Amino acid sequence: MRHLIIACSLSATSKSAQLAELLQEAGQTLGDEVELIDLRQVELPFCDAAGCYEHQNVGLLRQKIAAADAVTLAVPIYNFETGGATRNLLALTGKAWMGKIVGVVAAAGGERSYMSIMPLAGSLMLDFRCLVLPKYVYASKIAFSEAGQPTTEIRERVEELAGELNRVATALNNAPAPPMPERPPKPPMASARIGEPPIPSAAFSVPQSLPPQTLRFTSRLNESGSATTCTP
Repeated sequence: MRHLIIACSLSATSKSAQLAELLQEAGQTLGDEVELIDLRQVELPFCDAAGCYEHQNVGLLRQKIAAADAVTLAVPIYNFETGGATRNLLALTGKAWMGKIVGVVAAAGGERSYMSIMPLAGSLMLDFRCLVLPKYVYASKIAFSEAGQPTTEIRERVEELAGELNRVATALNNAPAPPMPERPPKPPMASARIGEPPIPSAAFSVPQSLPPQTLRFTSRLNESGSATTCTP
């Protein structure tokens, strides 16, 4: 399995980058082909929806993401949100994420921001149809020793994530793609479009079975196309 890990923190003392290195070691132990990209070592432009997409490193990242069987984002948590470098990465690489299996490891200062990756997961799922593993690693400051080293517990959780990524990616990538269902043509819309004649009022006729109280609050179009109020 080709596993790409992207460490998204730009901090020189990044804890999420340490988690990325642990995940790389765990994946290699499983026999995966693992590559770790540290954004601290990659020059990337800010996404300005202009010439940023032509940057050489942006094109290279797109290729690596598109070629991977699974991608893990190692992200820092700031103010209940993933770091800005993570959002910039997604904006620059866009459709390269389409249909990817994605894992997440996150490092935060406190324990109460464990749901802060949900906007990131939602964007990946809704915008790019990614399969984001519900099992992810969230490490607060107590997951590291006074010397700054990950605890045994956090190491085991990272190893568990590596195994889950391997299991899911191997199963899905070896499975045949399901056939695309044939969609029936959409029925014509009932509303008139600009430049077309108004819809005849008969199309909005009120059933005679409705009581008078209902008819007073029912609108229809007259022959000129303007709205009138029906009364009993």
